[in-house]
Amino acid sequence: MDATRSGRTIIGSVVFMDIVAYTKASDRRQLAMKTALNKAISEALDGMKEDERIILDTGDGCAICFLGDPEDAMYVAGAIRIETSKFTDAAAQTLRIGINLGPLRVIADLSGRPNVVGDGINVAQRVMSFAGEGEILVSRSYYEVVSCLSEDNKRMFQQLGVLRDKHVREHQVYALNLSGPEVDQPAPEIASDPSMRFSRSELERLSFAAARLAELIGPLATVLSARALAAAATYEDAIEQMAAAIVDEGDRRAFVQIATAPLAGSPGIIAARIKPGPEAKPRASSAASPSPEPLDPKALAEIQRHFVDHMGPLAPILVEKHKKGAATLDDLCNRLAELIDKPDARARFLAAVGRSPAAP
Repeated sequence: MDATRSGRTIIGSVVFMDIVAYTKASDRRQLAMKTALNKAISEALDGMKEDERIILDTGDGCAICFLGDPEDAMYVAGAIRIETSKFTDAAAQTLRIGINLGPLRVIADLSGRPNVVGDGINVAQRVMSFAGEGEILVSRSYYEVVSCLSEDNKRMFQQLGVLRDKHVREHQVYALNLSGPEVDQPAPEIASDPSMRFSRSELERLSFAAARLAELIGPLATVLSARALAAAATYEDAIEQMAAAIVDEGDRRAFVQIATAPLAGSPGIIAARIKPGPEAKPRASSAASPSPEPLDPKALAEIQRHFVDHMGPLAPILVEKHKKGAATLDDLCNRLAELIDKPDARARFLAAVGRSPAAP
């Protein structure tokens, strides 16, 4: 590391990677995986100036900070991914990788070795957290700089949309495909706003399909559903993209069959078809319904923030739809809670927004 950079804040590129399922491996296999990864990193960095990058060991992976050419980050990330895909036996591993361009402060650790702190490395880690197995995702700041360097660079990125990390911070994320597009013709333009491509009933059906997908593949369903919502031109295309993540063929066929079956009726019926179970009891009607009261914008924002944790990217659309018919904030919260599939998750949502479940 160049001594003149120590203690200064600079703009650099960070490649943050980890080994999928590393913590579940035995000690012997962890050693083999890390040894093989270190070898792949060393080969990928061969020939690059040592004073223009810093490598930090993160235990289950590493962070490589590039202080010079930002293009180095994506080519090194690609080389490492290709090399690790060849590993077999005990060293076999799959990486997920995130790249960001942002502020880095170069400091010395307790042993006098160079270390890096700052938002640049923090965002790289959060972008990585959105990646699936074998995927390389990049932040908007990295995309905007690297895509301006050449048209070839620009064609290697696909916009995935805005994703929220566990701190409810939004990130515009792009997927990096180093092999480039399969054809030279530009992909058809798709409206960025899902409400322009899907009807209200399709958006509600997609929310229940996303809940079903989460039961089958776990938390990654939130990211995959967001990508499908951002990239699909039709409802059927979105379901097909979501189904591709289901490994078991029987589960995949059942998911597609349920999600694409013709449906009629209320969201309660849709929910019952997506996941078998008792239908929600109809809301008691009243001859004299209360006049809707103005809903406090700050309270609405807080409700939506907690609803995002359960419904992902569909949350703002569903809040906007249901607030129109809600007489009070309590009414709105209970309407939204009915859309949450699991009872315990429904209870957590109501508790987070300070509401009690509606009387049966």
